[in-house]
Amino acid sequence: MRPALDLSPACGAWTGVGRYVRDLARGLAEHGCHAVGVYQGHHGRPDAALAAWVEDQRRYDLVTGRLGLWLRLPGVLRALKADCWHATTTIGVPGARWRGPVVATIHDCYPLHERAAVSAHQRRRFAGLVTGLLARARVVLCPSAVAADEVRAFNWRGPLQVIPHGLPPVDAPPRPALAPAAPYLISLGAIEPRKGLDRLAAAVATLGRAAPPWFHVGPVRHDPDRRLRKAITTAGGRLLGWLPEPERLAWLANAWALAQPSAFEGFGYPPLEAMQLGVPVLARPARALKEQLGAAAWWIAGESPAWAEAIAGLAGDPARHAQLAAVGRSRAARFTLAAMAEAHLAAYAEAMR
Repeated sequence: MRPALDLSPACGAWTGVGRYVRDLARGLAEHGCHAVGVYQGHHGRPDAALAAWVEDQRRYDLVTGRLGLWLRLPGVLRALKADCWHATTTIGVPGARWRGPVVATIHDCYPLHERAAVSAHQRRRFAGLVTGLLARARVVLCPSAVAADEVRAFNWRGPLQVIPHGLPPVDAPPRPALAPAAPYLISLGAIEPRKGLDRLAAAVATLGRAAPPWFHVGPVRHDPDRRLRKAITTAGGRLLGWLPEPERLAWLANAWALAQPSAFEGFGYPPLEAMQLGVPVLARPARALKEQLGAAAWWIAGESPAWAEAIAGLAGDPARHAQLAAVGRSRAARFTLAAMAEAHLAAYAEAMR
């Protein structure tokens, strides 16, 4: 079997979908499947690690818009001798000259939510991409039940599979040189309204000197008036910006706890990665996170006072800290690259029947 993967999410700035594409390519390669890849290249080349896991990569720029998509992409896929095209919402689907099956992964439909910090044009464009994918897909994949429900809202009645993303094995890196010797709190993710960082900032500010040092790792995605960044720094938090994976893992692995106050996620990469490293997780009960983390997280449903109480409570309860670390490791161990690869290969086989 020779699937062609949409590698575009793994170009440029790192995202959850980009990480999924990279980890899927690795999982398939370790499973003996020789995938090939296509990417747009508008934001650079795909993550360098993909070269070891994808047999061939072809750049594909939509220089002639939809006409190019319909006329050129089929030829690229035929040249790669692809058996099926595994698309995300970044490129779309090839024209009728491609007669092979299409498998679509919809990570989430957050841009369509009212609270999403996107323009009306971006919302319409995203809805069009999803509609186009569903029109051609034989099988649709989602990493969570909440994402699957969003796909069903598009009146999709075809095969729909929930396949959680897998985590590659990782060893705990040494403490970063700039990290404090004292226990510190960490949060990960893009700085944007849905991440709930203002709620966390208010909680840390309430605790004052009793709060542990707080560091946030992640790029700015939507904070035009700097309100979120100001809230973090006013509370005493430090912004580390986007960090390469080894540095990000080092900061995460040596943290006292991860705070995940997001209102919405398609899949919980940061909290699962923290659990994999034995770092307790304080999380807002967003539906997808509840689905993936189960009883392994300390759930905080309230506003900032509840977050302040939980942070102080975990600091004063070493036994619970150790229990959350142990349960979290066990929970994260369920999410393997091998299981993800096997489920995807089964989905490709179903699409090809």
